[in-house]
Amino acid sequence: MHSPDASTQGPLSSRSTLSSDGKTSIARSFASMPPASFAFVMATGIVSTGLKLADAELPSRILFVIAVLGAAILAVGLMIRLGRSFGDVMADLRAPARAFGFFTLVAAANMLSTRFDLFGWRAPALTQAVLGALLWFILTYAVPTQLLFAERQRSIIEDINGSWFLWAVGTQSVALTATMAARVYESALMAAAAVGLWAVGVALYLILATLVTIRLLLHAIEQEPLSPTYWIYMGATAISVLAGAQILHLPSELPVMAATAPIVSGISYMLWAL
Repeated sequence: MHSPDASTQGPLSSRSTLSSDGKTSIARSFASMPPASFAFVMATGIVSTGLKLADAELPSRILFVIAVLGAAILAVGLMIRLGRSFGDVMADLRAPARAFGFFTLVAAANMLSTRFDLFGWRAPALTQAVLGALLWFILTYAVPTQLLFAERQRSIIEDINGSWFLWAVGTQSVALTATMAARVYESALMAAAAVGLWAVGVALYLILATLVTIRLLLHAIEQEPLSPTYWIYMGATAISVLAGAQILHLPSELPVMAATAPIVSGISYMLWAL
C-alpha cells in the first residue's frame, strides 16, 4: 500500500485551512457587527431615491441593487449574531451609546419600501413597510426599557450621543411609509396614522435634542465622544420636514388633514428653518 503523497496533501490541507479561517473570520465579523450597521442600507437607499427623482436612472438602479444586497447580507449577519452572540446583542441594547443604533433597521426597511414604491412594486413595498413598522414598535419599547432597567455605575446622561436621534429618524421613516400607504390605498386610517406618527417623531426630536444639549452642557466633552453621530441631529430634522411635506400632499378633504394641515405645515416650516 502506498501512503498518500505529501505533495498532494499539502495544497488540500492549505485550502482547507484557508477555507476554515475564512469562515471563522466572517463569523467573527458578524459576531461583532455594530447595531447601526444598517445605516449603510439606509444611506444607499436615500441616495438611490434622490438619483431616481433626478432622473438619473442607471446609477439609481445600481445603488438600489447594492442596497438590497447589503440588506440581505446584513440580515443574515444579524441572524447569525442573534444565534451565536445573543448576550452581546442584549449588552448593546443596554449600552446608551449603542442601543439606538438598532433603529437603523427601521429606517433601512422603510427606505427600501419607498424605493420599491418608486418602481411601482406594491407587494415588496408593503412588505418592507410592515416590517419597518413592526421593528419600530418592538424597538420603541425594548430599547428604552433595557436602558432604564440596566444596572450602571454612572448616570445615563453621560453616555448620550447623537445616535439617539435615530429613534426620531426611525419614527419619521414609518410616518413616510404610512403616508405612502395612505396615498396608494386611499386610506383615511393610514393618513391618520401618518400624522400621528409624524407628531410622535417631532416630539421625540425635541425631547432628544434637549437631552443631547444637556449632556453637552453639563458634562465634560472629550474628543472621543464627539463622534460623527451628532450629524444625525440634522438628519432627524431633515426627515421630519420631509415627512411633514409628504403628509401635506395628501388630499385636503381627509378628516385628519382638515384638522391638522395648518399645524403640520407650521411645525414643518419651523423645523426647516432650523
